[in-house]
Amino acid sequence: MDSRQNIKDMTPGRITEAIREMGEQRHRARQITQWLWQKGAASFDEMTSLSLDLRSRLSERFRIPVMRVAGSVSSGSDGSQKFLLECEDGAVIETVLMEARGVFTACISSQVGCPLACSFCRTGTGGLERDLTTGEILDQVLLLRLGHVPPRRRLNIVFMGMGDPLLNTANFFPALEILTHEDAFALREKRITVSTIGFPDRIGELAESGLRAGLAVSLNATDDDTRKSLMPSASG
Repeated sequence: MDSRQNIKDMTPGRITEAIREMGEQRHRARQITQWLWQKGAASFDEMTSLSLDLRSRLSERFRIPVMRVAGSVSSGSDGSQKFLLECEDGAVIETVLMEARGVFTACISSQVGCPLACSFCRTGTGGLERDLTTGEILDQVLLLRLGHVPPRRRLNIVFMGMGDPLLNTANFFPALEILTHEDAFALREKRITVSTIGFPDRIGELAESGLRAGLAVSLNATDDDTRKSLMPSASG
């Protein structure tokens, strides 16, 4: 098994620390971040603004996994497209791209499966396999933005795919930081929506983290008893 660290799991700040430890100048970290998330580099060899020596040393320490599209299906009614994406370990997740009046919206997964067992959701019936890593969360956005959204078109992100993002804060919070970082995706906070069934303590963590995004709490009922019957894991 490849023991090298996945550089896609690292925030720009962590990449800067690693570059400093390697004796390189700070601006190299900025270049690496841009190559990863703006240009979609799949290997260090593609990072041609870096020296051959640095590219070689980076390859010795880090790896750059790339998600594989295992399948896709389009909806004839609304034009949305669902993608099945295969992770490095073979786990398969779903992500969906929708378009309305020239604006694209990506529905992103945060877990492989889901532990919440909501009665109306097929994903929840299979349980949770594992959390997605930071890089796996971001790879969904990267794949859609570079391969399926026309240049200069607006892209909104909703975390409404498989799983609940607030049950995976260890990986989701760094992903949110990278999505809004100017050297990565540079998305404004108003273009990102975090959907959750509602965990007050986790919502508090998000509020205190300094990260910014829209918040949508799934209700699905007008009274708490009905809501609990539909979503047994929901908080009041």
